[in-house]
Amino acid sequence: MKADAMTKSFTEHVEEARATDQADWLGSLVYFHVSESNVEHKKLAKFLKLADLEKFTPSEPRDDDVFRRVFFDGKRRSGLPTDEEGVTENINIFQVSRKGGDIVKRVVVVTVDSDGAELGFKEKLELDFQLAKSDNGPRIRNLNGRHSQSTALVQRLLADYHEQRGCVNANAMRGVVRDVIESCRPTQLRPGLYFVPAEHADTVSNLEGVGKALPGTTVHSIPLVDDEKQRHNLKEAFQDEVTTECDRLLSELNVVLSSKDELTQAKGGAYTQAIANQRAKLETYRELLADNLDTAEMRIAVLQTKLTAVLRTAK
Repeated sequence: MKADAMTKSFTEHVEEARATDQADWLGSLVYFHVSESNVEHKKLAKFLKLADLEKFTPSEPRDDDVFRRVFFDGKRRSGLPTDEEGVTENINIFQVSRKGGDIVKRVVVVTVDSDGAELGFKEKLELDFQLAKSDNGPRIRNLNGRHSQSTALVQRLLADYHEQRGCVNANAMRGVVRDVIESCRPTQLRPGLYFVPAEHADTVSNLEGVGKALPGTTVHSIPLVDDEKQRHNLKEAFQDEVTTECDRLLSELNVVLSSKDELTQAKGGAYTQAIANQRAKLETYRELLADNLDTAEMRIAVLQTKLTAVLRTAK
């Protein structure tokens, strides 16, 4: 009953928030889910462009990257029965060589006893992948006689390779969604749940549209009504996030300062940009919440002082 009451209360809050004028919103709560599926890169690029999010389009995966992802090294099957009592087989894949987009891997059958001790092994298949001839996948060569289980495994992986060619996997898709959300100067309220200021409502709406157009991806947003309680909670969450990030960067700078390693120009520029991003985000939330956000300002100032000291030492 308690859970039902909470669900009803939450639903009523959402309905009330959506019924209010957008001018009364602080922003939106945004969360998303990406299932373990593949999305055609061309389709993703098309819908990101339609949503005016083209700059977040990831690079199309190369065929050799897809091959390595599908035929990854390690144990792929284990505990396969043999004719000998107490003896089983494991099937492993390992890389023999790689030169650019050309990769050679081998499939090895390892014989083990009931305690897992290795009794012997035989290389059964060689997979010769050449990027210039990637349409058909790797050339497969039998070694040391046929082994039906190894052949079945490779045929299944070969089917996966052809299915995933030209596709973005779930991890890459999650990265796209996070990058779009991060561009909206969000505050992470808890893992997977973000607050996005109202000024980025169009971007969030466009991202939701992309999610609806693609398989396995859903993006949801819930308007957050502007009231004293929500302002207080958002202020606390924002300042906690700034403190955590500044402390992380301070820790890194302390390591640099105490070590003999020089701070490279690129690394120094990255820290400078990180502080600039924090300051820009601070100004967004100061205006949004009509609050000086002194704790966040202090943490950023301390971080800036530390970076200045490190840069001075590096010269």
